[in-house]
Amino acid sequence: MLYFLFAISEKGAPTDIILNDLNNPELDVEFLAREMYMSRATLYRKISEICNLSPNELIKIKRLKKAAKLLTEGKHKMYEISDMVGFTSQHHFGRCFFKQFNMTASEFQSKNNHN
Repeated sequence: MLYFLFAISEKGAPTDIILNDLNNPELDVEFLAREMYMSRATLYRKISEICNLSPNELIKIKRLKKAAKLLTEGKHKMYEISDMVGFTSQHHFGRCFFKQFNMTASEFQSKNNHN
């Protein structure tokens, strides 16, 4: 079972594909399934069995974790980070960030800025 989820496609495992295409707003379940040479249903089943998340949740969490890392570096503006991690709406980015980290992106940046 694990072999299927982490089977190597041309680009690698699902998390590798997500990280390589993080800034792509078109990164979604269809894209990931296509890159993994699986149907959407198979991808959904395998990811949810392994990490108890839907593929959409996995993609969103990876985007938000990358955004958090970029925020701690303090080198980019909020709208740039939102774009860099593939959110097409800054408002949606802000709501997702707050839901994941229980603070706004600005608060997170203030508390965790390493520069």
